[in-house]
Amino acid sequence: MKTRRAIPLARIALAGIFAYSFANPVLASTSGLNDGVGFPQRSPVVTNTGPLVAQGGMLRERLMERERARNNAKTKEVEEELEKNPKLVDDPNYLAQHPKLARYLKRNPEAKQKIKQDPKAFFANMRHAGSP
Repeated sequence: MKTRRAIPLARIALAGIFAYSFANPVLASTSGLNDGVGFPQRSPVVTNTGPLVAQGGMLRERLMERERARNNAKTKEVEEELEKNPKLVDDPNYLAQHPKLARYLKRNPEAKQKIKQDPKAFFANMRHAGSP
């Protein structure tokens, strides 16, 4: 005759609580969303009416516009630094901090000499020509 092992009641209760927490992760992970009975209530739906509402690609356009503005500000900052100290074009630490400038100078070696000679005229010419 086989003997049956008794499963302690505490293990059954613990298994039930564990299973319920997987079935209802909202109840297990947050507080204040239940109505006192133990069932999670539905959180209110919030509509986004802010500037990042995407309709017809507007989100992508706005993100691209922000990126362009950030790049323009960074470019202006680099221009001002090089106008104050044109010898920075020879500084490897400075070029490591500004990889776009380093690539540009590598592709256009004559630009380095022009920046050293007259940085204001070089950048004014760049702005007028519309080059990056």
